[in-house]
Amino acid sequence: MPNQTEIIVTKLNTLQKYDFNITLNSSDTKLLAKECDLLALKKLFFTGKLQRVQKDNWKLKANLKALVTQPCVNTLQPIDTQILSIVERLFIKDWEGSRNRTDETVLNADYEILSNKINLLDIITEEIILNAPLYPRSGVTADSSLSESSLNPSKNTNIKPFSVLSTLRKKMIAQDDSLK
Repeated sequence: MPNQTEIIVTKLNTLQKYDFNITLNSSDTKLLAKECDLLALKKLFFTGKLQRVQKDNWKLKANLKALVTQPCVNTLQPIDTQILSIVERLFIKDWEGSRNRTDETVLNADYEILSNKINLLDIITEEIILNAPLYPRSGVTADSSLSESSLNPSKNTNIKPFSVLSTLRKKMIAQDDSLK
């Protein structure tokens, strides 16, 4: 199976099916990680096939497997997340002619315009961005609680709030009585 990320459609038109297996080298993986705003990208596998659906349309079915490293939003420690995604796209040649509806609320992200090239690297990038966690969190939380008791550890931590309020009320009543 060939290992290329850009497929020329005119060469594809002579086939009924095209199998691919993409693994990127380390420099391409680093560039892709930078483009996706990741700390690292490891173990990237993109395998699948393009199959002719009608005369000029092509359907892509593929599996994406990757290990992405992102910073935790709380602690900034690196977190590894495994992405397993099933990718399906339908490349349509006459996109404008196939659209009868003008309803903007009904959009299908699986449909793509068939141009002269199908860039599998763009599809990989899109899937990684869509499947990576937006706010990755580690199991460890940062201690960010700032309360008066944490700033003054010598004070009693078993203070009851209603007793403090009743004491305050008594002081205010005493002050009112002293002003009269």
